[in-house]
Amino acid sequence: MSSVDRTVGIMAGTTVVELEVSPDAVVILEGQPADYGAVLVGDSVTVIVRRGVVVEMAIAARIEVAGVIVEVLIAEDTVIVTIRDAGGNEHTGMLATATVITYGSGTLEPGELAAGDEVTVRFGADGLIYDLAGTAKFVS
Repeated sequence: MSSVDRTVGIMAGTTVVELEVSPDAVVILEGQPADYGAVLVGDSVTVIVRRGVVVEMAIAARIEVAGVIVEVLIAEDTVIVTIRDAGGNEHTGMLATATVITYGSGTLEPGELAAGDEVTVRFGADGLIYDLAGTAKFVS
């Protein structure tokens, strides 16, 4: 068995660079050690590479917002969601292609999102929404 059995795609400018990740790689999240599984698509990471292999990944602080959906715009394959947090601030982002929208133990399609739904979202470093979890569904 190879001593390296994982890879990670890192954006370098506009190019994705695939790097091998050591099974012993150290992952740091919010200043604390974390498992490799803590690295999520859309995370901003700083990596240390030795001999062509990633030996350390530090995940930058994630942007998570909890609030109420104000608006959902759907045009062809693009879904843009605006959320108002408890402080009244609005946050707008486009759903990433692979975003799974969860509600309870099920999933929703983008067209099932509506103004008034309570959600928690995770924005990636690129401003896209990678996770959207419904916490309460608005019923009119």
